[in-house]
Amino acid sequence: GFDLSLTYNEHITRNLKMNNIVTFTTSTNLVTATNTDGTARILGGGFFNGQSQTVTVFEKGQSPGYFYGYKTDGLFQNTADLTKGATQAGAAPGDIRFVDVNGDGIISSADQTKIGDPFPDFTMGWNLNLSYKSVDFTVFTYASVGNDIYKAYERNGTFTNKPRTILARWTGEGTTNDAKNPRYIFTDPNNNSRISDRYVEDGSFVKIKNIQLGYTLPASLTRNAIKGLRIYAQVRNAFTFTKYTGYDPEISGGILDTGVDRGAYPQARSYAIGLDIKL
Repeated sequence: GFDLSLTYNEHITRNLKMNNIVTFTTSTNLVTATNTDGTARILGGGFFNGQSQTVTVFEKGQSPGYFYGYKTDGLFQNTADLTKGATQAGAAPGDIRFVDVNGDGIISSADQTKIGDPFPDFTMGWNLNLSYKSVDFTVFTYASVGNDIYKAYERNGTFTNKPRTILARWTGEGTTNDAKNPRYIFTDPNNNSRISDRYVEDGSFVKIKNIQLGYTLPASLTRNAIKGLRIYAQVRNAFTFTKYTGYDPEISGGILDTGVDRGAYPQARSYAIGLDIKL
């Protein structure tokens, strides 16, 4: 990968000045060797959603901590659908149809495969500074593009609260074929809540991380007491633009936890007013 940083300064008018700093980063993450025999999958980030599960894997030849699970192919709509394709123990109409990746005619753990990558194709940052006479204005924007998120915080226990999306669940033939909305049943004999791309979403986002507006008082008003006085107002985590349906697409964590959203509290928007005093 590579990092790129561009700076552009401009005196638009005598009193209006502009400064831009743009950064761009892209990289390819690849495991080249492990301390095992080189073929084993090392299980990584886990979570509990009614059952203990592990979603990330460390494996030679792959991205470190990629998402590993089942691919989905819609929902079984009727009993005739159940007899088509691979055998899937416990399935009934309304359950998720999982993909027979290895083609052996049976849905089993051998059909687990790569279902997502938490690492972005690229990230960008843009810092814009404007000043006009005694007024200054700063905006910092950050973007991450191409990363996946595994939504691991949805609880599937019998007596746990459910997200509002459950209202769109399968309730009969033809009501929906979306693997994110299977039928709801306490016993879940098909294990619809197993690790699968049902919970993988595009985590790309653009965030306006900081907005600040300041005003420096004229020196004639402060020179007898202090060297300078600046008043400013600031908004942190001002806006987030994303298609991710979770709380916050900016997920922190180690190499085997990257992109695994366990429902951490989102970054709060905060407002501040302050003084910069030069003595």
